[in-house]
Amino acid sequence: MKTMIVSKRKIQSFKKALNQVFDDNLHTKVWHNVVDWVIISLILVSTIEVFLTTFEPINIKYGKVLHLIDIFTTAFFSIEVALRIWSADFLDPKYKGFWGRIRYCFSFYGMIDIISTFPFYLNLFMNIPYVALKAF
Repeated sequence: MKTMIVSKRKIQSFKKALNQVFDDNLHTKVWHNVVDWVIISLILVSTIEVFLTTFEPINIKYGKVLHLIDIFTTAFFSIEVALRIWSADFLDPKYKGFWGRIRYCFSFYGMIDIISTFPFYLNLFMNIPYVALKAF
């Protein structure tokens, strides 16, 4: 019983730390800003990858590398989105519990997070114009 309480405390502490890591304030002097800058950098890399994929000669020559970049950035952002949803209850108490997390998914930032990874997973199940959806 005691280990269960300690485990819950550790989980809560980890979720609180995640919420601090995902703090969007780039002007604070906290090491968590490294995570913010990594996220911003990967957004730029992903945007450049989408842009380069639209050029046929570049896509033919570097298509495999561009695809690997796409897989890496999508995996990173998928993990980030999942962790943001999981720790959303520390962002605001209204996001507590299952329905609270669903509410977070439909918030502005939650929708941005989900839409950013959605085209990759949709393309796994349907043959769609993937590059057009990624640009969206």
